Amino acid sequence: MTANNSASLRIDLLGQPVARRAGVELELGSARRRAVFSVLAVRAGDVVTREQLIDAVWDGVPPASAAAIIQTYVSDLRRALEPRRERWSAGEVLTTTGGGYRLLVADSGLDIRRFAALREQAGRHRRDGDPVAERAALERALALWRGEALAGVPGPFAHGQRVRLTELRLATWERRAALLLQAGEHDELVGELPMRIHENPFREELHGLLMTALARGGRRAEALAVYRAARETLAGRTGVEPGTALRGLHERILAGEPVGDGDPVARPRAGGAEAVSARPTRFIGRRFEVSRLRAAVAAVAAGRGGCVWIEGERGIGKTAVLTEGLAGAERAGCGLVWATGDEVTGTLPLAAAIAPGQESLTSLGNHGNLGSPEDILALVRARCGQAPQVLVLDDAQWADAATVALGRLLHRLTATLPLLLVVASRSTGGRAPDRLRAPLVGGGAEVLRLRQLTDEQIRDLVWSLAPRHADAELVAFTARQAGGNPLYARAVVAAVVDEGMATDDAATPPPGLAETVRGHLDALPEGAYAALRSAALLGDACGVGELAAAMGLPVERVLPDLDSAIDAGVLVVSWDRLRFRHPVVRRVLRGGIPGPIRAVLHRQLAESLAAAAAPPERVAEQLLAGAARMDAWACAWLANNVRQMSEHAPDTAIDLLRHTTEQSCVPPVLRAAFTSTLVRLLLNRTEAASRPRSESETAALDLAARTRQARSRRRAAPEVPAQRRAAACLGTGTRSTRRREPPG
Repeated sequence: MTANNSASLRIDLLGQPVARRAGVELELGSARRRAVFSVLAVRAGDVVTREQLIDAVWDGVPPASAAAIIQTYVSDLRRALEPRRERWSAGEVLTTTGGGYRLLVADSGLDIRRFAALREQAGRHRRDGDPVAERAALERALALWRGEALAGVPGPFAHGQRVRLTELRLATWERRAALLLQAGEHDELVGELPMRIHENPFREELHGLLMTALARGGRRAEALAVYRAARETLAGRTGVEPGTALRGLHERILAGEPVGDGDPVARPRAGGAEAVSARPTRFIGRRFEVSRLRAAVAAVAAGRGGCVWIEGERGIGKTAVLTEGLAGAERAGCGLVWATGDEVTGTLPLAAAIAPGQESLTSLGNHGNLGSPEDILALVRARCGQAPQVLVLDDAQWADAATVALGRLLHRLTATLPLLLVVASRSTGGRAPDRLRAPLVGGGAEVLRLRQLTDEQIRDLVWSLAPRHADAELVAFTARQAGGNPLYARAVVAAVVDEGMATDDAATPPPGLAETVRGHLDALPEGAYAALRSAALLGDACGVGELAAAMGLPVERVLPDLDSAIDAGVLVVSWDRLRFRHPVVRRVLRGGIPGPIRAVLHRQLAESLAAAAAPPERVAEQLLAGAARMDAWACAWLANNVRQMSEHAPDTAIDLLRHTTEQSCVPPVLRAAFTSTLVRLLLNRTEAASRPRSESETAALDLAARTRQARSRRRAAPEVPAQRRAAACLGTGTRSTRRREPPG
């Protein structure tokens, strides 16, 4: 892109999307065309494929002509962005590259990147202890907003971006508010906060800010009234009491004690994983990984460069390992530079970290007259000449193409300079890992893959987080729900200790826990999210055949979405079944569906599974999970299948028969028959429990179970090569392709 184009094009997304060239607003067209433009703008500088645009713009099944529509939208946008371009000439602003499209615009011309840069600048001022400069940077960042981000733009991508950007805006505003409190300007906050609370009634930090501002202004009674209103809103509309921090602030105001500058804003959100993570805890596990990092630091301090690649799922503790392993780098005489990827902007500001404060080096790539990779490499060489350097790329899955290229170049320097390059990335789910991992690992980088914590390590973590509450019940519940993930373990402990969640599998997840889990799922395609929600309703495990039947889709349509969920570490293939890697994810997905709707969905799933000839016990589980009304269809199905279910799953048969016989809507004749069958099954269970099984009986039962499993896998669909892992469990959960019809 030419320098003139870079300087004159400005794109604003923090409001209704607007593009201007030389101050003149450009016509972006219809809502869906704006949706395409928004995806390209948020991921400016990166190639976005046509398939990604289709998934981003259409919520649900796209039209058959979606690819052609996208091509038309791109052509229209190209004419709007480059009105003077000759018709058949290549675009300079919106280019076609490698099966996709790329929008080229300077970072200074994109408001979401200016917003991110100002937040980083505020963070540096905060670390330097300069609250005046920090507040000025935050206020400049907030001034970029013109309303709701991507206002009026449809599609799942825009929705996800709105949620993330709004969260960042609120966090920025809350930090500014904390600085106002520290400066004694509580009166200004008292005027601003009621509107913020009206817009975000469930955000406890805002209620706490208003209480603090009123209390420090001598308006104690009004501060207590704010708490009562907050409690009524939270408990009345969500069923959850205020968190520990807000309750503690209320108690201090009630007792007439002084409140601090940041109470409770200086603390992370009460009840969420962040609240627990802020509590001081000792480092748990990871001894080998930490020792390898420390050995690498010792080697670079002695003049030998190297590279370490750390990978693992979201929340597994990559940043914690980096912090622990590199804690002694500066004491060993090394320079330490740390850059962190930004999911919102899809960038990793490596150049800005290497050269802070130098405007010409704030970004790389096709963004106009900014610094070149040669400038950055020359600076790194100069620093290595002064002292050994440790360069950290955290959350590298969000690195843009230019940073990936720079990372490869930096890796080459480790062979000749005292430079340690440490890269931490999610195993999957981002754009950068494969492009950056292969050359680094192929060039000799040491790979440290973080696995799930053991139950013993989860126990130690729970004791460290909540020593007064860490009984055996909480430890076991946390280990069962978190699946070895420390982020989820913290979230579960916070939900129990701070938000009062019961330690049983039926408890509804509170907002803090749900927010933590949904942060893991936000990046998934809409189809994958829909598949996960159906899987959550199907139980602890399900087969692909069952899931396809539940969604009303062919197996081949479900496989790509399942592959995305497996890649993201949400699902795992266990033998021939799909399971949630972390049971807390299933809990949140299922608990996020209102009870009446969930009951309807369970009933629909029961009918779908029955139509697909699933094993009777799987249909029965859905009828029980939804506490279904046993109407004519349900009674007819049970009459046709109770004998088979009694042989294969007698406990499930007993539960469903009990549920059925207790309902007044069941015809007397059927109730009598079902009651007779229930009595017989209960007698058989009592008799079986009173006598030991012989070895031949045990062997026969095992053989029967294996036969049933083999029969349930008989209906297998063709494997789709691109989804080998999901296809490993194709067809599970169906016993026959022949539909069993209830009697007429």
